[in-house]
Amino acid sequence: MKQLLVCSVLAAQLLTSTGHAAGVSSYILATDDRDQDGAPGRIIKIDPTSGEQSLFAEGGLLRDPYGIAVENASSVVVADYTAQAIIRLNLNNAAQTTVSSGFANPLVITVAPNGSLLVGDFGARAVIRVDPVTGAQSTVSSGGHIGGLRGIVVELAGTILVTDDQNHQVIRIDPTIANDGTGNNQTVLSSDFVAPKGLSVGSDAIIYVADPGDFAIDRLDPSTGVKQLLTQSGNGLG
Repeated sequence: MKQLLVCSVLAAQLLTSTGHAAGVSSYILATDDRDQDGAPGRIIKIDPTSGEQSLFAEGGLLRDPYGIAVENASSVVVADYTAQAIIRLNLNNAAQTTVSSGFANPLVITVAPNGSLLVGDFGARAVIRVDPVTGAQSTVSSGGHIGGLRGIVVELAGTILVTDDQNHQVIRIDPTIANDGTGNNQTVLSSDFVAPKGLSVGSDAIIYVADPGDFAIDRLDPSTGVKQLLTQSGNGLG
């Protein structure tokens, strides 16, 4: 089985490279879009202790899965770039169902505290909220500063953070301000990155950003936007 390169682990872990993974109970589920060899997308189950890999799901609705997030104790949700859809996978039997479709190119996903799904649509340059029951979509923020949307997370205060690897920045979105399509509810928190992708928020509200372009993981102050290098290639990343 081909080696997986994991970008970030949701569940307070942050790694680097080119996939996306979600921690589930005592194992990890990682997406593998396999776009280089034309094979159908798949979800790989990884033992967090041994690193042993096994196939969890392959093909079906999955074409180019990328973002993945734990929805609840019985399911995960996946953003599939080529299928232009959000797909739910049952953790008990790997059954697949389409939650919502008709996106441009959904790339990343996270679950908001209220259970709604927040999707970063790379093609639409937008953050879209999805009702997990009906699949109804509403645009939270679009246009403005958003270019290459690569990561998404909800802060403790309810604001949304996204990474933009085209414009080298982290953007904060205020979902309480109605979107007008011009980025009116966006603020650039920091533009001091090379190609930021995965990001996570600690229990102390500090933001951690994986920047593969700089071979680094950085710490970002949520109030000032000041960046501090946490670790970099040559300091434990290969």
